[in-house]
Amino acid sequence: MTSRPDPTSSLDVLRHAPHVVIHTVGFAAARLPEMIAYTELRDRGAAARPEIDALLRTGSPSGRVYAALLLEALDAEEGRKAWASLANDPEVTSIHPGGCLPFFPTTVGAFASAVLESGGAAEALTTGDTPPWARPELESDPAREP
Repeated sequence: MTSRPDPTSSLDVLRHAPHVVIHTVGFAAARLPEMIAYTELRDRGAAARPEIDALLRTGSPSGRVYAALLLEALDAEEGRKAWASLANDPEVTSIHPGGCLPFFPTTVGAFASAVLESGGAAEALTTGDTPPWARPELESDPAREP
């Protein structure tokens, strides 16, 4: 028998997330803990709203991105408001668009602005070689944890 993931631990995974991953990673299509936690909270829908709102206020930089992604999945207008609230956030995160692409360093604000400009996270995550929100110069920042 498979047990349902604990929503508290899913929220905790995203609150402390070091990066953003919402698709499988690599040739093996690995499902990282952040992706699993994101999917679990998204699938809970409106019942998870209080936790998502708290994540937007208190999460790591990546956790705040996850909160905006979750709000966008619940309600496009609430998602747009969340992205707008993050548009000037200078904190660094890294985002993995999926597949065999690398993790791209960026700021929360640069990614939020790209989401707002493109009309949604799905559009912003569609990348070429280097997405417009990526900030490669942040990769060499010694203060940033890999």
